[in-house]
Amino acid sequence: MRFLAFITILVLLFLSSFEAYSQNEGPKTSTLQNMTFALDYNQGKMMKIYSSSPKVSNSRYYGLNILWQTDGSQAWHHSYGLPDVGINLFYTVLGNDSIIGRSYGICPNMVIKIRSQKRWGGLIKLGTGFAYNTKPYNRINNPDNLILGSHVTNMTNFNFGAFVKITKQITLNAGYSIFHFSTGHIKIPNYGFNDFAWNVGLRYKPMKTVFKQAKIDTCPQKQFLVNSRLSLGYQQLSGTVSPNGGPLYPIYSISGYISKKLGTVNNIRLGLQASYFTSYHDYMISEGYFRGKENANSWVVSFIFGDEWQIGKIGFLLEPSIKFYNPFFQRVMVDESNENKKIWNQKRWLSIKSGFAYYLLNKADKPKLNPAIGLYINTNKTQADFVDVTFSCGF
Repeated sequence: MRFLAFITILVLLFLSSFEAYSQNEGPKTSTLQNMTFALDYNQGKMMKIYSSSPKVSNSRYYGLNILWQTDGSQAWHHSYGLPDVGINLFYTVLGNDSIIGRSYGICPNMVIKIRSQKRWGGLIKLGTGFAYNTKPYNRINNPDNLILGSHVTNMTNFNFGAFVKITKQITLNAGYSIFHFSTGHIKIPNYGFNDFAWNVGLRYKPMKTVFKQAKIDTCPQKQFLVNSRLSLGYQQLSGTVSPNGGPLYPIYSISGYISKKLGTVNNIRLGLQASYFTSYHDYMISEGYFRGKENANSWVVSFIFGDEWQIGKIGFLLEPSIKFYNPFFQRVMVDESNENKKIWNQKRWLSIKSGFAYYLLNKADKPKLNPAIGLYINTNKTQADFVDVTFSCGF
């Protein structure tokens, strides 16, 4: 039920991406006038990261992308070069129906076009959402699927390519795509996978968009803001594959940081975060580590720094951190083998938080007293550690 609650929040937050387009100012135009429909076909092959991964054939991704052309009525439209924003729906054949099954995905996405008003040009697409997988790992019925441990996983897609306009309404595009699937360490096993695929597509735009001119604030926000953030996360305490089937542990975090607007879309930050891992506490009790000092050694304290890209009420965050107080990982999770020592040291010190927040008001216009709810994945170096929901506000 906890995992289902997380996915419900995920859906609501991602659907809020519609808000990024709907905040237009000035006279209203027909919805169809700004709509674009795109069909895409991607073909690749899942990368084999571990020797125990099941064999796969070519993967195939069938996509329907429902997009809205930003019309320039907001300042951020111009900051990103008048992009398309919308929802990408995927049906995916993963290359091994008997073990891995198939998936259905939904990814809010943004398409940034280069030479968009010309007959030909380039495009970059970035989308992240979730997928429903038909045959996840099951200890009895499907023990060989060590790639996907849950029906529901994160799905992230990055695409770059070129387009050529055949008519005023029809455009052809081709390029290269990267797909990533992961459970975020909420469910084990979680190899996850990466897929590099070639792409062809067809775009249809029924009507021409009438572009507007918004008032663009070219002056960065001068004042620094003090921000607070409370987080609730969950994880299974185990390796990538085993042990699995264990309890889902909550993680409580509190952060304080200073932020400053940089340019028209960036908001940089610097501060501290403290996280209490109940999984660490229970493990120390059961195994006899740090007797009498379990609570103090269940904390991880980090120096955080990052950048949030603003799109109206939505902010996409990339936040690396350095964990300068991490006694459990240093003492209990130690790996002194020559093969893994370097990676262990990197995981001990480095973490990355990435995801997005939805603000009550437009962040660029109302930086202060503007609460936000966010959903993020946290990593040890690049290995998924836990997923958390956050509540934040600047003062």
